[in-house]
Amino acid sequence: MVEYVKEIRAQGFEMEYLNIGGGLAIDYMHDGKNNIPTPMDLMDSIRDVIMPLNLKLIIEPGRSLIGNTCVLVTKVIGVKQNGSKKFIVGNGSMSELLRPSLYDAYHHIELAEPESRSAPFDAYDVVGPVCESADFLGKNRKLQKPNEGDCLVVFDTGAYCQSMSSNYNLKLTCPEYWVDGKDYQPIRKPLTLDTYLEQFDCEVMSSTDHEKQSLMARYSKNNERSVRSDSKERVSLYMNTSINHPRPTYTTQHKK
Repeated sequence: MVEYVKEIRAQGFEMEYLNIGGGLAIDYMHDGKNNIPTPMDLMDSIRDVIMPLNLKLIIEPGRSLIGNTCVLVTKVIGVKQNGSKKFIVGNGSMSELLRPSLYDAYHHIELAEPESRSAPFDAYDVVGPVCESADFLGKNRKLQKPNEGDCLVVFDTGAYCQSMSSNYNLKLTCPEYWVDGKDYQPIRKPLTLDTYLEQFDCEVMSSTDHEKQSLMARYSKNNERSVRSDSKERVSLYMNTSINHPRPTYTTQHKK
């Protein structure tokens, strides 16, 4: 890269900035084995090379700053087994968190309130209720068997998650909350069917009660196992938590 800068300048072009992008990771695995470089580590590794060029250096460390500030909380709606394969079905899905199904990204998953220490661990696929074979949040995860109504926490959803979510199959966007210590407040309201339909400027979406009831019936059928008419159960929580924190928590300190 230094040679490219020299060549460009030799051809008479001025260069004032050099953008080296991002790519700084976070500890998605939560196993303590990853030696994750910080933005300062990156700067220290290239400072002596860049300084003589008299360039203003730009980096894009977004994920390393906010990736671990958010979790997705999904409610267990069933546990099932197909042959030797075991599944935990939650109301969180690829609609809210696309990264695992899109490019097999790993997100650490734990029970929000673990069972007793004596409860055995087993391998489960954590999946959603969307009618897609790719609708999963994690595969082959070692977890204790949860009960229906328990919650799972999917970690490190602060980067490239909510921005990639969708309302696919009429599974409407979940609400979000900002957590500061013991206080929390909503920062994004759950999307309702009425609000969703308001964006379409056509007669069929706003005409007779019969048509509206038909759409509502379709919505309920697609979501009866996922939201059960209560999208508040499926939330993403913005929080400030250490990347090596051993347990999920909702009482973290707000960074000033």
